[in-house]
Amino acid sequence: MPMLAFSPTSDPRASSGYSLVEVIVVLVLLSLVTSVVIPNLSSTLDRFQLRSNQDEVLIQLSGLGYLAYQKQQAIEFYPDDDLGDVLELPEGWTIELEGPIIYQANGICLGGTITLVYEKEAEEFLLTAPFCRPERISDV
Repeated sequence: MPMLAFSPTSDPRASSGYSLVEVIVVLVLLSLVTSVVIPNLSSTLDRFQLRSNQDEVLIQLSGLGYLAYQKQQAIEFYPDDDLGDVLELPEGWTIELEGPIIYQANGICLGGTITLVYEKEAEEFLLTAPFCRPERISDV
């Protein structure tokens, strides 16, 4: 009579799948990678939001020459003026002017320098005549 021998490798179900130790090692590695990536992702999203808001303000500034031309009326900003009447600034944002910024009724801008400020971030832009397209000078 033949003897049936059972060995750990002869059972096809025993060799399929992963051991508990292998699963735990994979979970530990995934948690380590996640703990490194998530903080960087958060700061990247914050920088993206900051730059997006900044670009929105710069687009509005770029359109002021056309707005002056359309209304056939000069638009003038002075350092003490509140720019919220003309520009829609995101919450917490301010614009500081070094000198007057004047858009003539024909749409021509006389140039100037502005600083966009949000919390601790500030960046300076040069508005070059005649179109006053904002050009980044440097981080202040």
